[in-house]
Amino acid sequence: MKQISINAYILQTWLDVLSDCGKEPLIVIDPTRTERPVTVPMDYCIDGFLTLNVAAQALGYFSIDKESGYLMMSSRFNRVNQEMEIPIESIVVVRSPCGTINLSMKAGLVLLGGDSLIQEDKPKVLKQSKLKVIR
Repeated sequence: MKQISINAYILQTWLDVLSDCGKEPLIVIDPTRTERPVTVPMDYCIDGFLTLNVAAQALGYFSIDKESGYLMMSSRFNRVNQEMEIPIESIVVVRSPCGTINLSMKAGLVLLGGDSLIQEDKPKVLKQSKLKVIR
């Protein structure tokens, strides 16, 4: 039986939802979170983290390999194209105006607030209409 990264599916689904809603997703990467090779422009890391805009218009190429658990993409930094290979487990957070998710190999998916597209609250009770039927 082949191994797959469940977080790769979670990441792909969340990015698809954000794209369909016209939202601009950002991913935050911690290159030290994994022992696997991480290929990112380290010069742009702040306090050890790199934030990337993964909206379609910001990227030249974007792919998630679910078998290897790698995100592969290209983007421009200071007008220079950079190829990146990022293990899914090095992605700490996916942020957008809709909310934030924390990707963790142990926790799976954790929703961290914002105006989420995923409703975790109790369903709202609709008030009865005050309209009357006229015959």
